[in-house]
Amino acid sequence: MQKAAENPVRIIDEIDSFYKLPGLVYSLGSRALVVQGKSFLKKFGYLEKLESLFRDKGIAFVHYNLKHFESDIRDVLACIHLIHAHHSDVVVAFGGGAVIDVGKAAAGICNEPDPSDTFYKGLSPQKIGIPLIAVPTIAGTGAEVTPNAVISDEEKNIKKSIRSPVLFPHTALLDARLTLTVPQAPSSYSGSDALCQAIEAYVSTGATDDTDELSQKAIRYIGENLMAIYERPLDLAARKKMLTGSVLAALAFSRCRLGAVHGMAHPIGIRYKIPHGLVCAILLPPVMEHNLPCSIDKYADIGNILTGKTLQNKTEQAFMGINAVRKCFRRMNLDITFSSLGVTEDFLDDIVKESLASSSMKHNPRPYTEDDVKAIFKRCL
Repeated sequence: MQKAAENPVRIIDEIDSFYKLPGLVYSLGSRALVVQGKSFLKKFGYLEKLESLFRDKGIAFVHYNLKHFESDIRDVLACIHLIHAHHSDVVVAFGGGAVIDVGKAAAGICNEPDPSDTFYKGLSPQKIGIPLIAVPTIAGTGAEVTPNAVISDEEKNIKKSIRSPVLFPHTALLDARLTLTVPQAPSSYSGSDALCQAIEAYVSTGATDDTDELSQKAIRYIGENLMAIYERPLDLAARKKMLTGSVLAALAFSRCRLGAVHGMAHPIGIRYKIPHGLVCAILLPPVMEHNLPCSIDKYADIGNILTGKTLQNKTEQAFMGINAVRKCFRRMNLDITFSSLGVTEDFLDDIVKESLASSSMKHNPRPYTEDDVKAIFKRCL
């Protein structure tokens, strides 16, 4: 895959490229911190393979398993401690967006005088960290090619993004075979997030001709393959195209930003411990409908991409796309309500305030008011 202009990440998009990892690490250093989810490497036999491959290359490594919900600042600080204690000169992150975001943050801000200040005070990193190799094991966030890390503090209900060029991974290693182990539910959540990101990037007020081209390709790849991997989890070709689609979406939104779905998803997800992709799936169709008057042409394009049909009436064509999204989510059992997940109106005022303050909301094609956010939330409840 050819990387987008202005994106320095080296992208290796090959099945079984896992076996190139020792050479990639060795080209950057000899002491690695390997970050993973709770048990991915060991559970599926990759830890033994990695130990053998690294040993043959003379690479020493320690590994860290995430301990908290999503990408928590406590995991970031624990990884930074290991980097210094082990004198690591490269980080390898195996997992979904949360794992990669923790790895990116740890590698990127490990040399800051007080890394926690970078998160809590929103400071820009001032020092160069150490290189990161991102290895996604699920198609979704596209974190492997973006210059930001979404980090949370579960105890304080804070979730925000650290953004800096120093957070760009050195290499994104896309091996679709690694995604075959992902269970059906998280695969559908993550894929829904990828579709949401592609759609929000396309209608973003920051979109350009270049990002539109990336977004259109992403919508097509994801639209054609999201249901395929849900119904045929071992379809390696579909898995590979989903990885490609999620990366294309990330290359787009990292330049033009996202919209109201992501603006609302973070404060809801952190409070109720709901997987991010599932929150996005619940919010996306009503947000698309609400945005429609301000971006008819682009939503009509989305309708054409997702269905292959062209209608004379653009509004009808746009609704055709929204209905295609709904149908896809329904077939994956994602057409559920927030209330079925334990969400109430108890924190609605806080959710509204944090949603409207989000940088994602600022790039939504239709400006949102407090009443708009409340209406969308209650519609999804």
